[in-house]
Amino acid sequence: MIYQYRFKKKKLNLKCFLLVIFICFLSFFFESISTGNECGIPPFIGIGVKPNVIIMLDNSGSMKHCMYDDPSFGGWKCNQGTHTDFNPDITYYGIFDPTKKYKYDPTIPVDPDPWQNGPYYINVDTSKTGAFVEDDCTPGSGNNCWDGNFLNWLTTRRIDAARKALVGGKVEDRNGYDYIPGDGGDLEWKILGNNEPSDYSFCKKYSDSSQFSPFPNNTKFKIYSPADSGSAKTIYDPYAKLEVNQQVVTIKDSNGNVIGEAGLISANHEWTTVNFSTNFSDSPIVVVGPLSYEGGNPAVPRLKAVTQTSFKVRVQEWIYEDGTHTTEYIPYMAVKQGIHTLPGGIKLLADKIRVSTVADRYNSSASWTTVNYGTTLSSPVVKTTIVHPSSENCSYSQDGNSSCH
Repeated sequence: MIYQYRFKKKKLNLKCFLLVIFICFLSFFFESISTGNECGIPPFIGIGVKPNVIIMLDNSGSMKHCMYDDPSFGGWKCNQGTHTDFNPDITYYGIFDPTKKYKYDPTIPVDPDPWQNGPYYINVDTSKTGAFVEDDCTPGSGNNCWDGNFLNWLTTRRIDAARKALVGGKVEDRNGYDYIPGDGGDLEWKILGNNEPSDYSFCKKYSDSSQFSPFPNNTKFKIYSPADSGSAKTIYDPYAKLEVNQQVVTIKDSNGNVIGEAGLISANHEWTTVNFSTNFSDSPIVVVGPLSYEGGNPAVPRLKAVTQTSFKVRVQEWIYEDGTHTTEYIPYMAVKQGIHTLPGGIKLLADKIRVSTVADRYNSSASWTTVNYGTTLSSPVVKTTIVHPSSENCSYSQDGNSSCH
């Protein structure tokens, strides 16, 4: 009995000893992690091992795919369909801040240094100015104001979102650049959308786009890259593009017959071909303008090459300007030649005339040309456009007093 008792007594002492050691060990452990170092190495690991973070990033062509695509059609490119799945209740990630508003400033310059001096070593076209800038504006009513969340849905490619998540986005110059003159020399950073060969274009529209952009509901937007073709050039356009495709409205007479169309197109100083949606049996009468006011230099829309299927238009500056102009938005109307009666009894006359007298600074007293309508019109509104393919001088038509005959 004495043996057994001593044995038990020694066993109890051993338990107490182990318990004391264990409590002391825990107190040391808790003390080590309560000193503000939440990343402390557990005491049971003898040697600290640095964490190993592996980022698996797809670099295949699928990263050029638009980030947010409409699964209702089998594809994502413009020639496969148009994405229409924007949901204002969803927050879309991308190169824009989804909580902010932006205006498009056509004067934001190009910083050529990072393109010319590495890593690209190319010459870029510095006339391709313009960028979205944060602004306290309100979208709607045609205001130059865009919703950041809508822009993310509209423009973001998968590679754009990946770059934004990893490094804050692909910027033109990591050192910053004074893009906004007159702000005391402050530096800004310009985040770029992808612009590479084989990017392909994708198209989107939304039934209520007027509440999130300057454009009417159901306006079709096209996202494309100037570098898509991959061809070598002496000078490059460095920026991805957001283009407003022509939004066409069919014009019908009082009998329901299609007599023409009206739409909104975008163009700069280079000739742009506009294809008609209407099947005309002959070349229609086309009028264009007025221009939007994206660029400050005085300019007019220039029209030529009107055929049954298309016409060409560009923005032409006055002769004393440099000739290059930013993208403007231009309304147009194309109507079959003749006198038409619209629903409600309104008459629409579409015709063309040849005018040989031109007034300019050398001939300010040129005589007016009288045009007879061939019918009686009540309080007519006259809209004219010059079609003159040979002259390179900037010119516009001026309408005199209109009567009813």
